[in-house]
Amino acid sequence: MKKTAIIDIGSNSVRLVIYKGLKEIDNIKVFAQLRRHLDSNGNISPEGIENLLETLQGFSRMIAYYDVRNTICAATATVRQAKNKKEIIKLAKMVTGLEIRIISEYEEAFFGCQAILNSSPLQNGYTIDLGGGSTEVTLVIDRKMVHYHSFPFGAVSLKQQFVKGMIPTVEECQQISGFIRQQLESLPWIEENNYPIYAIGGSARNLARAHQGMIGYPLLGEHLYQMKLADLECLQERFTSGSIEDLTAIDAINKDRMDTIIPALQTFVELSRILGSEAFFLSRKGFRDGLVAADPKVFTIKTIRKVAIEALSSPTPLYDKALELASLLKLKHSDYEFLEYGMTLYNIGRRFSANDSRSHSFYFIANIPMNGFTHKERIALALLASYHSRGRFKKDIAPYESWFTKEEKQKLQLLGSLIKFVDAMGLQGKPVVNLIKMASNSTETMWLQLTLAADFPHKKEELLKQKKHLERVLKKDIHLEFLTQ
Repeated sequence: MKKTAIIDIGSNSVRLVIYKGLKEIDNIKVFAQLRRHLDSNGNISPEGIENLLETLQGFSRMIAYYDVRNTICAATATVRQAKNKKEIIKLAKMVTGLEIRIISEYEEAFFGCQAILNSSPLQNGYTIDLGGGSTEVTLVIDRKMVHYHSFPFGAVSLKQQFVKGMIPTVEECQQISGFIRQQLESLPWIEENNYPIYAIGGSARNLARAHQGMIGYPLLGEHLYQMKLADLECLQERFTSGSIEDLTAIDAINKDRMDTIIPALQTFVELSRILGSEAFFLSRKGFRDGLVAADPKVFTIKTIRKVAIEALSSPTPLYDKALELASLLKLKHSDYEFLEYGMTLYNIGRRFSANDSRSHSFYFIANIPMNGFTHKERIALALLASYHSRGRFKKDIAPYESWFTKEEKQKLQLLGSLIKFVDAMGLQGKPVVNLIKMASNSTETMWLQLTLAADFPHKKEELLKQKKHLERVLKKDIHLEFLTQ
């Protein structure tokens, strides 16, 4: 599989990411802080250029070590805005052999948006890529980028423009918020509509980690972590009411972002307020991922999810039996997607240990990042993949109970008990029940005819045992009649 190296020359950091196909295999970051070397005439200083060239030389050696033949060296806002960018490009080629590609405002917005769309369930909403020297905002409708704009400010430039000390005063915070709101409201398509916001960039990642630490979040991973406007405002209150020492004590905040994290947070707060948005998601897939893919195609949400699921486990032939039973029980077609995923992942924990494999299943699915699935949806999948009984379900869902409505919890129990019952129809992953037929169905009783491929007494016993889970959810007796072909 082809290796690709992406060098991302940003305003705050310069990063080298090595990909094998689309999989990231190494990630190295240097805080070159180029934005701080941009002088009043708009030129990057000799010291800044020297730091950049030293970083690129080190990255060139890493690229050679990995034997990478395809390298993209991309520069965004600060180099794009620098008046001496031609000199920098010439020096980089002469000293390191690398050709710097200046990324346009449109490309920066497009590649970031593309990466979010191909790793999330975003249908209609906004994306924001807050860098050190620019901020790209896009509007997505029906999974298409219909508007974009690159604002000439970022976390570092906001700090330089408004903040005299390490962290902003109350007055400086008000000035920053007023400026950001004025900038955002200059675009007619940034208006109140309650659409979700998907954010990328180092500042957004740091804020997600800080919030997870603050509330004692029980899951691993930040990709598609969700916060509400009140959560962002709570972080804002905590950060602005303390000292730089208080910020330093927060492990999630990178030490090199201490003086820029508050301006970044204010940008997210003001955008959320203008939109009236109550859903702020962090995406770990961003500009570099869109650039390395080099494919303008946007996949459907279902395709993204199926790829994520099938990377963990192969589809099971038993799903056809689950569909048969789901049809007889008159489940909604909207339930079939998660029924399929639950069947595919069911009891995946046995790969790790036969002892308490259900617990392993729940922990594994709940904590592994999966493109296309929010954290709530990961928990729903974990509950289906580990379903054992109504009592175990209540225990597993307890830490996340507030995430789900009463109807959603009932539906998950129904799907889980159906999956467990259908799993009993298999032998070494293959169905031994050829046909499911409903003989009769009333408010109190259901009669099912199951035609087996052969006479399997132990399978009959297992099915008779497992039907009780469906009976409890459906609140009716289920009678099984076994036939043999």
